[in-house]
Amino acid sequence: MRSRAGARLLARGSIRAAPAVSSAGRSRAFEARGWRFEPVTAHAIHLDLSRTEEYADRFTIAFVRHPLDWWRSLWAYRMRTGWDPERRIDSVACSQDFNTFVEQVVQRLPGHLETQFARYIGPPLRPIAFVGRFESLADDLVRALGMAGEEFDEQTLRSHAPDNVNDYERFRALYRPDVAARLAESERAVIERFYADDPIPARFLAAPEPLGKRLWTRLRARSPS
Repeated sequence: MRSRAGARLLARGSIRAAPAVSSAGRSRAFEARGWRFEPVTAHAIHLDLSRTEEYADRFTIAFVRHPLDWWRSLWAYRMRTGWDPERRIDSVACSQDFNTFVEQVVQRLPGHLETQFARYIGPPLRPIAFVGRFESLADDLVRALGMAGEEFDEQTLRSHAPDNVNDYERFRALYRPDVAARLAESERAVIERFYADDPIPARFLAAPEPLGKRLWTRLRARSPS
């Protein structure tokens, strides 16, 4: 297999992912299964379809993530590891507040993930062999590896613990409903292609404040200082 993210090969095909699932964590998970990888390059970077065309004949697997989860994951990761002004997203949307970050993404990078994902999974009319979803990673990977003709231990694969997990208790990445709606509209192409069944997952939304607290906040705002 070929890996775009981390640039590694298996015997019969390739595994790629739009940058959403940890490359290092995914590689460690596969190596824990006893699978041997052949590095495509000496650098552990995300290689898209255009940069690994010599392996285009292999059965290719990729995974995508719901756009609302992709952006919250990126924000929490940056809060955990630090912002990099040399990166495009960081340079135009950096914020310590999650919803402010997303508002800047919508304004300055509309529809960003449609182009980003297409680099790894191909356009709708010319997709790669198998596109799974991060939300059903184990099930989709088992199905894809079977389709690819790979030998693997399903029980061992499913028993691997999550890796590179964000700390959402420390960095609460929950959307205001209005912000979630604007982001969903911005990323409409990806959502309609892969997540039409759940365009705005309720689990990513901040719970509304109790009515009493909202009224008290409004009264304080109107009161003379």
